[in-house]
Amino acid sequence: MEGQLFQPILEGMKLSLKESQKKMEKEMKICMKAADTLKKKNKKKSTKEEYKAYIDKFLTRVKAIKHAIITSEDQKDMEMKCIEERVNYLNGLKKKGKQQKWFQTRLNRMIVDHMMREGQHEAAKQLAKTTNIESLVDLKLFKEIQEIERDLEQHCVTMALAWCKTHHSKMTISKLEFELHAQAYIQLVIKGESKKAIEYARTYLSTYKTLFEKDIHILGALLAFPKDTTITKYATYYAPQRWTYLQKLFRSAHYALYARTHHAPLKLSLQAGMTALHTPMTDESIHDPLCHEPYKTLVTKLPYASPGQTHIYCRLSAKRIDEDNPLLYFPQSGQGYSKQALKEMAQTMNGYVVDPISKERVLFDQLKRAYLM
Repeated sequence: MEGQLFQPILEGMKLSLKESQKKMEKEMKICMKAADTLKKKNKKKSTKEEYKAYIDKFLTRVKAIKHAIITSEDQKDMEMKCIEERVNYLNGLKKKGKQQKWFQTRLNRMIVDHMMREGQHEAAKQLAKTTNIESLVDLKLFKEIQEIERDLEQHCVTMALAWCKTHHSKMTISKLEFELHAQAYIQLVIKGESKKAIEYARTYLSTYKTLFEKDIHILGALLAFPKDTTITKYATYYAPQRWTYLQKLFRSAHYALYARTHHAPLKLSLQAGMTALHTPMTDESIHDPLCHEPYKTLVTKLPYASPGQTHIYCRLSAKRIDEDNPLLYFPQSGQGYSKQALKEMAQTMNGYVVDPISKERVLFDQLKRAYLM
């Protein structure tokens, strides 16, 4: 939970710095061009009115640069203040007599995070405001998710593709970006605009040929199959469920970019706590919370806590996962397998590994280490 505190702000600072730098460079080029024009006008002995008009344009550009600098500084100050408040929040755990307040704040953060994930944005915003934790939660990021998912609900990929373009440097191999371009291509095919669809595929899909060759072949064949086809592998691409799939894929990519867990920390904490209490010798008494609702229903699918006897085995190699053969997981799907099994897969696929469940394809070095408790 605490690991998510600074990643969103740092990513936001990088993005705002890049945008302000780009804007400044653009304005400076225009100013330099205007200055050269003024020199030429001076040599041509232009009229006073013409010279004054060019000076006014030049001053307007200079003022625009000044405004951009001030705006950038204000944004930077806000971000630094937010970082300072989050650092102070973490330091609050060390203060004697303040631990209870710190844990209550942490619980409020978890609840707000859970509500935002469930789409209860206004209620989450109100809770953050009343508990004075607005600087400790990332409401803007969840609002961004909400807006882009709503755009996908309306069968439009424009906003999602713009988001991918903005964060392209962080998404070197993007399954999301490929699927969005594929969907834009499919929409053209459905409309009967075959020529535009072919041009679109040549422009955007051809760059993914080595990574998603099989998918591209199927997409190419869609030109010969109508949207009401009954052949499963083609009908899947025409199905309305693809938009739901794109929403989930986008949310997963967004969480991965900002170092967020795929499941709400509140849910994970509850599961960990209930699993620790869940044993085969559960006491059917008033003192055991797991024997009463709603915990009794929630705990039914959770494993028993038997730390001394429980071992985890890899689904690919059936070998035990331990400190010598740690668990690695895919950044977007979250599916995990043993390091040894994935390393053997990478050796046969030129350094790439593929999740057999989600079909996510990444470089072996992009896998992340999972730590088991």
